[in-house]
Amino acid sequence: GYEALPFSIVEDFTIFQAVRARGIEGFAQLFGPASRATSGPAASWGALLRQRRRWLLGVAVLPGWAKAGLVFFSGYWAVLAALALLGHLGWALGAWALKVLATYALAAAASGRAGLFRPSPLTVVALEFYTLVLTTHLTLSRLFGSRAVEWKGRRYG
Repeated sequence: GYEALPFSIVEDFTIFQAVRARGIEGFAQLFGPASRATSGPAASWGALLRQRRRWLLGVAVLPGWAKAGLVFFSGYWAVLAALALLGHLGWALGAWALKVLATYALAAAASGRAGLFRPSPLTVVALEFYTLVLTTHLTLSRLFGSRAVEWKGRRYG
């Protein structure tokens, strides 16, 4: 049935939607050493941004509750900054520390389950700042840049 699906630059998400549209509810996300796949990093910061901008097109068709969760996640740093600016630096640092601990716990559990080494806590802290920079860059480029997406040598949008 893949050939009957409409063209999409987020193919895996389109396939998932088609499966769900057929009423198939009995699916599972495999997670373990036998199902683990490793991919290489993006060739450059620009390539990473192009990939993530393409993925954002898939977000556009998510249900409202999923979009709300992504907005909440993306706005986390803004809330921390607002707390700090309002004079609640301790609350901001405490909330950030809780997020780092929760992320580390999830990463440690997922790594163990996937048969990988646990990340260092410093890696999780670095991930926080990487995520902040990436999210900020994507948001600004979405608001003030071109809305076109490049994929496999072609421009869409």
